[in-house]
Amino acid sequence: MTAIEMKLHDWAEALRQAVAYQLAADWTWVAMPLAAASRAYRERWRFDAERVGLLAVDDQGKVRTPISAGRSPRLLPFVQEKILETWREPEIGDG
Repeated sequence: MTAIEMKLHDWAEALRQAVAYQLAADWTWVAMPLAAASRAYRERWRFDAERVGLLAVDDQGKVRTPISAGRSPRLLPFVQEKILETWREPEIGDG
């Protein structure tokens, strides 16, 4: 499972949230506009330390990967399975 936290400006908050997602996701990413991602890249050691990737999105929607995500060091399989179960369960009336 992959989780992506999208923010326009606040890379530190996005990184914090992406780390939290690692409890259930195999890989986590922060996605930001290119200019904001450039600022975040200056702190790449923080992303590397947490194994969170960085995606930079330009004005045309092209996505670049300045920092690749590593496998989550915090993954709790029972949390991931519980989330997957809720996604699989049909809602009432879905037949």
